[in-house]
Amino acid sequence: SFDRAAMAISAAADGMGVALESTRLAAREIERGELVVLGERSLQKIVRPVHFLSVRTTDRARAPVVAFVDWVRAQTA
Repeated sequence: SFDRAAMAISAAADGMGVALESTRLAAREIERGELVVLGERSLQKIVRPVHFLSVRTTDRARAPVVAFVDWVRAQTA
């Protein structure tokens, strides 16, 4: 399988357009000067949590799932 983010970054570095990806993922290309961050000084960064946990409805009440969800929530508190 192919990583879409890596493919987009590679395509942008090859001059095929713009990649809207995390600077963390493109750090190597940015450091080498192959890519630049557009609007780095003029645009306000958007910072928000973007993590999701999906559980089948039928599995929500299972003890291991409940324990894991409780643990994840405790890590973010």
